Amino acid sequence: MGPASAYSAVLESIHHDVEQLINANPSMFSFTNQSNTILEIRDFQTAGVVAFARGCPLHKQKAGKTKISNQTVQVKDEYLQKCIQDMQSLVDKL
Repeated sequence: MGPASAYSAVLESIHHDVEQLINANPSMFSFTNQSNTILEIRDFQTAGVVAFARGCPLHKQKAGKTKISNQTVQVKDEYLQKCIQDMQSLVDKL
């Protein structure tokens, strides 16, 4: 399962822009391969937003249903775990 087509198109455009910047200004970057510049963090808009709304770190967010502003929202464990792994990949690159 890959990113949705609109999401994919936006990422492709960003990759292209970054590649042009690297080629035009290599001294501004600590890497030469644009594939190291962008990470896909899927489902952050659910797990991350819920964690933020609750005021808890992402790694402490629990899967399941919770109420936020009188609305029940659900964070699926599979998506939460993938999001946490992807965020760790980002932190590792920093």
